[in-house]
Amino acid sequence: MKLVCLLTLLLVVSITSNVYLMLTSDSVQQLEKRSMGMTIKRFQHKDVMSTSPTTTTSETTASTNKTTRITSISSSSQSIPDATLSDEDALASRFFDQIFSNHKIDLDAEQFTIVIMTYKRVKLLQTLIPHYCSTGKYLNKIVIIWNDVETSIPQDLLEYNCEVSLVYIKPKKNKLTNRFILYPEIETDAIFFIDDDRKLLHEDVIFAFQSWQQFRQKIFGFERRMHSILPDGSYFYGDNGDTLETLGYSLLISANIILHKTYLEMFQVPGFLPTEIKEYIDEHMNCEDIAICIMASAFLERTSYPQTACMGIKARHYPYNLEAQNRGGAHKGLSRRKTHVKGRTDCLNDFRKFYKDERLPIHYTHARIMHEPEKNYYTDEPPTVGKKKKLR
Repeated sequence: MKLVCLLTLLLVVSITSNVYLMLTSDSVQQLEKRSMGMTIKRFQHKDVMSTSPTTTTSETTASTNKTTRITSISSSSQSIPDATLSDEDALASRFFDQIFSNHKIDLDAEQFTIVIMTYKRVKLLQTLIPHYCSTGKYLNKIVIIWNDVETSIPQDLLEYNCEVSLVYIKPKKNKLTNRFILYPEIETDAIFFIDDDRKLLHEDVIFAFQSWQQFRQKIFGFERRMHSILPDGSYFYGDNGDTLETLGYSLLISANIILHKTYLEMFQVPGFLPTEIKEYIDEHMNCEDIAICIMASAFLERTSYPQTACMGIKARHYPYNLEAQNRGGAHKGLSRRKTHVKGRTDCLNDFRKFYKDERLPIHYTHARIMHEPEKNYYTDEPPTVGKKKKLR
């Protein structure tokens, strides 16, 4: 009799535990959805979206014993949500699900795409393409956005025998917003944007990707920036007597960032990024990174709670700036213009005009993920003074 009672008790406990696990695993998404603050109408614009056709022609196709390399030329196109989903809340819910609701991901099998937008930097590409082609198993494809629209792509770049697929996209116009188009050639959730003068260690690239896998709603990057608010309430790009160490950071530059492809869909929807901001970016050739950080932070505030969209990474080796090392050839990057930094202050204040609130939805944070140095802090070498301490 005691044995029967004991078995019955164990059965009840087991059933109770299973029910609890089912609630925590299956119901969390429903609970999150119910708590989403969909009532915030931050943006003023609900423009009707229009699609543009995509044309792709293959110039070169080569095969290796490992993989197939594809080189293609595509007209500029925009991947945007179905225009019938005009309700912003429905779109916000859909975007939320795309980022958070994929439970069948095999993290070790998941891959990312490297996207490099380039303009008159052939010599740098001849260095960077071989480097990134050998990133490793997590790399799915390299996409080169050829913004030098009036110049043909050199044959040696087209014929380079990369270990993964290498795709060239040649837009119709040289626009800064070409960077944040979700091209059909991009097949992964994770997109790693790298400038055509930045060289990162392979291990830092992989570390950034694996960090992003754990926080897929965040934009990860290596180069942090901050904004300041002046006494008159206006915005200032950079520090105004404060530093990253005191206030924290609030922005990441697009020289090396990894984010979810859903943010590129949002970038094309006026309800999430006003059309005027995209036009402003292309007119001034500046601030596309500021715009996407603001947009992502606004989305997270809209669907969950106020938080920064940016997460900095401390690399084992800070990204090499090849242009700064005088390897960029004759053409100087946009950030070398004398008006560049002041222009970014103007961006913050001008972007603010397109929001109903008195502030931009960007937040400071000190949080940062550190790629542990190769040096082992727990060495067997005896201390120079005193007795050797036991490790804890």
